[in-house]
Amino acid sequence: MIQLNDPALKRALIEKHHFQEHFSLDLEKCSVLLRCEAGETLCHSGEVYPEIQLLADGALIASSVSKRGKLHCELQYQSPNILGLTSALWNKPAINTIEALTPCLCLSLSVDLYGAALHHDTKFLNYACLYLAEHIRKNFIHYEQLPTRLAQFILREQKDGYFGYNTRLCADVLETSQRHLLRTLRSFCDGGILEHVGRSRYRILGVSKLKAQ
Repeated sequence: MIQLNDPALKRALIEKHHFQEHFSLDLEKCSVLLRCEAGETLCHSGEVYPEIQLLADGALIASSVSKRGKLHCELQYQSPNILGLTSALWNKPAINTIEALTPCLCLSLSVDLYGAALHHDTKFLNYACLYLAEHIRKNFIHYEQLPTRLAQFILREQKDGYFGYNTRLCADVLETSQRHLLRTLRSFCDGGILEHVGRSRYRILGVSKLKAQ
């Protein structure tokens, strides 16, 4: 990652995503603007993350290696998002390896410099608790049948009424085979829920039907 000295861009990203609403610290003064390239690793599993990262632009993938040595993609982070809460703030080893899928811009907060202040910042702690609780709620989809898991995943990842996601990664995140995933996507199309409009890209026709899955 490289550090960018661009106060105007930093300010614009903070305002765009309303990051300052979740911190008592002045993010313009306390954060560092970083850029990473696609394929670059931000954090390795087992390491203690030294910084809290606010993902302001781009996409990241979280992955882990099973006991059998298989790489498993846990989830994809889209901006805006936050990383490193448990690892950085409470000095715990990271569970996943975080890698950039696209070029990314992040606002980085050093825990060495600002950890004590964050631990006493009720505004930030409320945000952190809500974020972690929502993360746990989203993980409950792994206990549902694939149509339900896929429907909730589509609703979560859609942009402007369209769902586009690498099917191999999607199958891995939903813990199913690519063949089963494609079969379920076809059934959604046959049922008038989705329309296939391009390679791994679908238009959502029935939001209420997705919610009912």
